[in-house]
Amino acid sequence: MPTEGGAYQPRLRQPAPPTPITTIQDALVDPDVSGAGAYWITKATAAAVTLVAASTVPLGTVVSFIAGTAVAHVVTAQSGGIFDGTTGAKTKWTSAAFIGSSITLIAAPNGGWATLDQQLGTVG
Repeated sequence: MPTEGGAYQPRLRQPAPPTPITTIQDALVDPDVSGAGAYWITKATAAAVTLVAASTVPLGTVVSFIAGTAVAHVVTAQSGGIFDGTTGAKTKWTSAAFIGSSITLIAAPNGGWATLDQQLGTVG
């Protein structure tokens, strides 16, 4: 699209669509079924969330869990575990008891979930 003087406007980068978010309490999370990428945990007491094995979803699937209440919620990964850059696979992430404590995971080629980002909480 030409402008005055024959110059062209550069193409503007389009913003990414918003990440689908699902509110959950105790739940079995299968992102392949729900289509969500982010899970807002709203239970008033400690939630017990189970994440399906990474080998059951497309490689590169990204999921985030965010504490929506000031409680220590637990997300347990089925077989394959959570890899956080330390020795060995861990099986769970426990959020800190703060709203906004979060973890973002990606389905990795080894069949586990690799940590992309973590804001508070503990992988163990």
